[in-house]
Amino acid sequence: MLWLNASFQYAGFSLGALAGGFTVAHASPGVVGWVGGSFEVLALLLVFVIERRRQARGLVVAA
Repeated sequence: MLWLNASFQYAGFSLGALAGGFTVAHASPGVVGWVGGSFEVLALLLVFVIERRRQARGLVVAA
């Protein structure tokens, strides 16, 4: 399963570079931090939504 983790990391790096490049091309470099922060907030919201759905279905993840 380590290969799957690495694959998702590389995909995340690629999407981050794409978002940063797009931001610099269409806005200013000063906005890159805000765009990166918004991705972090979206990721955190996604984790909360997935966890809430898991709890609603009664699925328990072993710690």
